[in-house]
Amino acid sequence: MIYLLLKLRIMIADNVGKGDLCDRTLASPSFDTMEEGVSIVSYKDQPIPQLFKDMTEKAVKEMEERGYTSVEESNVRTISRVLEPRFKDLMLSYDEAANQLVKEPANLEGTPFNDGELLGAHTGGSNHDGKWTNISRFYKFDDLGVVELGETDYITSRGRIQMTQELINEDVNGIPAMYRVNVSNSEAAVSLVSWATDSKKYVLYVEKNGAKDEGVKQRLLELARSIPAD
Repeated sequence: MIYLLLKLRIMIADNVGKGDLCDRTLASPSFDTMEEGVSIVSYKDQPIPQLFKDMTEKAVKEMEERGYTSVEESNVRTISRVLEPRFKDLMLSYDEAANQLVKEPANLEGTPFNDGELLGAHTGGSNHDGKWTNISRFYKFDDLGVVELGETDYITSRGRIQMTQELINEDVNGIPAMYRVNVSNSEAAVSLVSWATDSKKYVLYVEKNGAKDEGVKQRLLELARSIPAD
């Protein structure tokens, strides 16, 4: 898990299922004792309730034993829901979304993202004088289907990132990263790669079961590693 820590809050990202849509907000009196920027800490030592430690321990064991974790159905259909016709009016063009951000998003020109069709984008996060800190871009690829790239400007939000040591199993250009596969009882799945730099958190999602197809993991890592360092 990556824990995005905001003043007096812990935003628990990627805890169960799909990233920011599954964040949990908790009182955090220990925020000021946390390291600034990105830190890597065992889940046993993180300032979170025992419930979340138990969930993390379960995810660690399941990933080690079978290559995926069990989650609720609602946590694996998030991209599909965003793309439903009833929500089409919420989708912005990339230029519209980028103009609403505090900081310029990663420039993906000349990367493998060009092989996909950019469907649009959403903004979110915290608001600063009418500008947002987060952007999610949606790309459609022939082999993967729709991929979501989430980008969080946690510095502007005065946040801190805490990564779970036991779940770090990859790297993105030398930066520690976590590859996860979450599967529901209906066998719907989402695979994701998450990592954090000194200024931003990134998550790539696709509604595919990477535990069954190693190619999903390799493609996500290829895309992740093509994103320029910020």
